[in-house]
Amino acid sequence: MFIWLLVVTLAVSALVCFIATRFFDKPIGSILTRLVSEELSFAWHRYITFAIYVVGISGGGRIWALERYITPNTEEAIPAPPNARNEKAL
Repeated sequence: MFIWLLVVTLAVSALVCFIATRFFDKPIGSILTRLVSEELSFAWHRYITFAIYVVGISGGGRIWALERYITPNTEEAIPAPPNARNEKAL
């Protein structure tokens, strides 16, 4: 179950990145050709496309939120916040 949830989450985030990249492909290309030279605009366009995928998939695939499905729900397994006092030690 956890593996399927992970795969579906990553697939949905990759699909959203693909749609966003295709939707903004021409505007990004035209803006870059106005700002930098023709040779550099192609390289920057590929870099921005790569950055959209990296940020979108890493932000969309929230692995830390899926961690609650694989960790046990016991009181010993829940870590205390760093600024909290340990009540059991007192």
